[in-house]
Amino acid sequence: MAKCLSLTVAAALAVASPAVAQSPPGSFKAGPGYVYPEIEFAVKRDDNIAMQPEVGRVADTIIYVRPAFRVEARGGVQNYDAGYRGEYASYRNVTDYNYDDHEVFAGGDWTLDARHNFKLKGQYLDKIDPPGSTNQPLTPVPSEYHQPILTGFYAYGAQDAAGKLELQASSYSKTYVNNR
Repeated sequence: MAKCLSLTVAAALAVASPAVAQSPPGSFKAGPGYVYPEIEFAVKRDDNIAMQPEVGRVADTIIYVRPAFRVEARGGVQNYDAGYRGEYASYRNVTDYNYDDHEVFAGGDWTLDARHNFKLKGQYLDKIDPPGSTNQPLTPVPSEYHQPILTGFYAYGAQDAAGKLELQASSYSKTYVNNR
């Protein structure tokens, strides 16, 4: 059974000023927008890190650090956001399983008029599959992959219209770096 203790801290890295006092909660003003920083620390004890049957079980303690930030700029009918999420895991005994996960994202939302709305979002993932989570046999190191994702959304019709038309398209490609 996995046990996890985590502490989330929203940290504003700005000095006290009138602009900070007017920022949304958990953010600070940066140019025309706001920055929302956060960091999470967690310690987890896992009695089966590779998700194996009773015979092959290995236990370990894992320390996680998860930094993230999001930048947001709103300008009437145009809204933009971008950011980063990371996860750095350190296994106490099975150090071959240590990993760094990264996600970078950016997007925009444009309201062209009362009936036309368009959204575009891009992401890039540099992550691992946790040991034992795929249908591949156990490997000495976690399987690492890269995955670009692009999503577009278009809506035609007033916000509460009964005949509203919504179209969404996505593209992604998951490419493994190791353990192919």
